[in-house]
Amino acid sequence: MRMSPSLIGALALAVALAASRPARADDYFGAHPADTVTVRQANHRTTGQRALIGGLLGGALVAAGTGLYFHLQSRDASNEVSVVGDFTSLTWTPQRQDTYDRALGDRTLAIVGYSVGGALLVGSAVALILTNPGSKAVEVGPSKAPPPTVPVSFRLLPGGAYAEAGWRW
Repeated sequence: MRMSPSLIGALALAVALAASRPARADDYFGAHPADTVTVRQANHRTTGQRALIGGLLGGALVAAGTGLYFHLQSRDASNEVSVVGDFTSLTWTPQRQDTYDRALGDRTLAIVGYSVGGALLVGSAVALILTNPGSKAVEVGPSKAPPPTVPVSFRLLPGGAYAEAGWRW
């Protein structure tokens, strides 16, 4: 196979250019590695901020639990006085009126419990957003430790040689 002079010249130029450039370590995107790297480190909330958020969440849980308790009490009392589908022809007595009034009072307390629980839950979400500590930029430089070494020792044995190596970091 015979090569043309222009192809030989192009190959010689490519080899000369490749040999004249010093070798460098590039990162994945082709940029030169820097001496330092900037990373983002998350800041932490203070103990007071965590206590505020936890207290609001705990209060929301207690208020919603109280609302659920009164909701179930109201439902039970309402079912006692309900005549839908029963047609028992029972008369309306003062005891049934008291049960009816208790059902209405428990319903009101359930609504208040659910409302306070929801407000505390929204308050905890707002506190979570407002107390966001953000993050800070941290510069990480090259390590001052010596580079890892690989000590190698050779031993000559009768009839051959023995080599061992170990890593040290």
